[in-house]
Amino acid sequence: MHQMRCAQLVAIAFSSIIAFGAQPSITIAQKAAIASEIVRIDSPIPGLQLALHHRFRRSAHAFRGKVVLFAEGSAVPTAGNAAFKINGVSWMDSLAWSGFDVWSLDYLGYGESSRYRENDLASFRGRASDCANQLVYAVRFILASRRIHKLSIIGDSFGSLVAGIYASRSPESVDKLILFAPITPVAQAKQDQAQTSASQFHLVTPEDLWQLYTTWLPKGKYVGIDRAFFLQIWGAKYLDSDRASRQRVPPSVMVPAGPDLDTIDIEHGRFPYNPALIKARTLIIFGEWDSVATEEGAKRLFDLLSSTRDKRRIVIGTGTHVLQLESGRQALYREVITFLREK
Repeated sequence: MHQMRCAQLVAIAFSSIIAFGAQPSITIAQKAAIASEIVRIDSPIPGLQLALHHRFRRSAHAFRGKVVLFAEGSAVPTAGNAAFKINGVSWMDSLAWSGFDVWSLDYLGYGESSRYRENDLASFRGRASDCANQLVYAVRFILASRRIHKLSIIGDSFGSLVAGIYASRSPESVDKLILFAPITPVAQAKQDQAQTSASQFHLVTPEDLWQLYTTWLPKGKYVGIDRAFFLQIWGAKYLDSDRASRQRVPPSVMVPAGPDLDTIDIEHGRFPYNPALIKARTLIIFGEWDSVATEEGAKRLFDLLSSTRDKRRIVIGTGTHVLQLESGRQALYREVITFLREK
């Protein structure tokens, strides 16, 4: 079995754990009113395409001004995260029924987007800066197609780096910024050491992700995670996101290893964006038991957001780094919707 560098996974959002808990607030009829599509657009690399997942109410034109784009974490594409249905409803569905025009980007190398070609790897490795350049193409397409000037962005874990880079570079196009379970600057940087050559890809199995999750949950605590369901149901969906996954032994998903390099930089004091350049109203939100986005780190990031007119930090009780799919997810969804709706 290919072994991941688990010590470096702080920059990776394994936002993919199945959870049971509060029942969805959307009825069967309401679910039927939500339309979905996948739109493919050009990417920064000629010949490769990006996939945008889209959820909206069929009366979407009535909600044209409320557009939200997910910048996903790494290792797991949209289908296993914001678009993955729990009790028949995904986070994207919940937002769509609440009146938002919802999009989510699969970075190159993930899900429905093109895979990197061998000759692309010298300069494109799926780092946060690479993904932020891809987000530029996604935002440009959405703004043009919806005929608007701004949208809101939800950055999830590694995606918070992607969203932060974009929001700091293009503040004029960001209405609101939500940094969920964010990667934060370190309090004390490590000394630089000679680096060994990094892998170009990781091979990730559902069991790898499950084992990582078990290190996040406090001993004796339970938030609705069902291991069998995760491995058999969600795991099958995850493997479906890579057409070659079942040709490997064990079956695994190939993902770019670029986030490892971002982790190394952050640990050594090189954060990929300057929070002081962000001007959008910003919400930092995470779970009480999040061992990646800690209270200390979130406070550090919060203090560095010195240019925004409105910034908030919210902690949701009894949740880990994948709170959005745990039993406490409805509280997260409500807080995000409230923030997005405010004028």
